[in-house]
Amino acid sequence: MDPGQLEALAKLGLECRKVSRRDIAAVLAKGQDGATTVSATMIFADKAGIPIFVTGGIGGVHRGADATWDVSADLTELGRTAVCVVCAGAKSILDLPRTLEFLETFCRQVAGYRTSDFPAFFTPRSGLATSCSVDGPEEAAEVLAQQRQACLGSGMVLAVPVPESLAAEGARVEEATRTAVEESTKLDIRGNEVTPFLLKRINELTGGESLRSNIALIKHNAEARTEVLLCLRVEWNVGHPCESRSGFAAVRGRSCCGAGACEANAPCLPTVKEGCQCPSSGKKKAARFGRDACEMLRPCPV
Repeated sequence: MDPGQLEALAKLGLECRKVSRRDIAAVLAKGQDGATTVSATMIFADKAGIPIFVTGGIGGVHRGADATWDVSADLTELGRTAVCVVCAGAKSILDLPRTLEFLETFCRQVAGYRTSDFPAFFTPRSGLATSCSVDGPEEAAEVLAQQRQACLGSGMVLAVPVPESLAAEGARVEEATRTAVEESTKLDIRGNEVTPFLLKRINELTGGESLRSNIALIKHNAEARTEVLLCLRVEWNVGHPCESRSGFAAVRGRSCCGAGACEANAPCLPTVKEGCQCPSSGKKKAARFGRDACEMLRPCPV
């Protein structure tokens, strides 16, 4: 997407539909605008041959899920799509112990980046253990490469703690989170409206501290992803060993940023190889998923 398209997408706000795996076909068919969640971004990244991308934090098991059954599709996607998600852990509005329990039960790899303590999004520690830890980009790249070459068919969470100097104050964020959750219950806010409401309300209750930390952690995650990606390209030349991806005209090694929690980022997917002519459906019906999502789902001869 060019800067003008990104600005137009961002200005849509809540008019831009939050798009998870289940929503892709409907949004494409209606030619709507959509901001991809982590789960949908994983799908498009995998189609494009992108092994690793950045977001702020993954979704997970919501607080009170024992009554609501509100569990993010991000967790199930991590078990079916072989892409690494670099993040600052799961969003702190969630039930983090149950989120990690879900990931463990369904064999999702959660690697702490230079830590064994699962990050809590706005703060660097949750007090909960990751399934493994890596000492730096070289080891992170090796774990990811081995997982892909073993054809395990599942993704990986690379949990990068926000630096102490950029973190929000933990107790203040937790107090704001509890207040926001109580308010959302009283207002009967449900489904995919919960996360945007909570993040907005927490930012208001913390006087903007949570937003400042959110911006900082995304930039920090992007730096870590770049380091890991360089190691993947130089040392491992990671591709898709389980099946041929030559049908997808994408240049490997570019990252994409998901619009988790309907934050107004869409994935920056790679450009088509020079000279490649993708077949056209004859209808220009494509949601703005960072580029024409139809192209990413349609095979292209190379």
